[in-house]
Amino acid sequence: MIVTIFTFTFNLLIPVLILILGFIFRNTSTKINYIYGYRTVMSMKNQETWEFANKYYGLICIRMGIMFTILGLILSLITMNFSENVQGITMIIWLTVETIAIIITIIPVEKALKKNFDEKGNRRA
Repeated sequence: MIVTIFTFTFNLLIPVLILILGFIFRNTSTKINYIYGYRTVMSMKNQETWEFANKYYGLICIRMGIMFTILGLILSLITMNFSENVQGITMIIWLTVETIAIIITIIPVEKALKKNFDEKGNRRA
């Protein structure tokens, strides 16, 4: 029973945190810094690229958070009556998928930055 609760919690906790992170990034405008935000060489060229990257990343996180919350709930309900071993393995696989997805989100953000800004950070016409 403890494993079921733990698995259910983790299958939903990470997606909800991604969703919250998305809303924070999407709706918060901060100055370029080295502590908080979507920090890459391109995103930190100037304030405009910084705000664009953070808002774009936030939108991706919101969409991903909604999708992962729904899928995590379905996955938890399906595996709820399985053995603790199956639940644990499922949770590890699910966390791995979520981690890879978070890392992969860098690709569309960087593509959008390159499409909208030149290498010096000036907006393309």
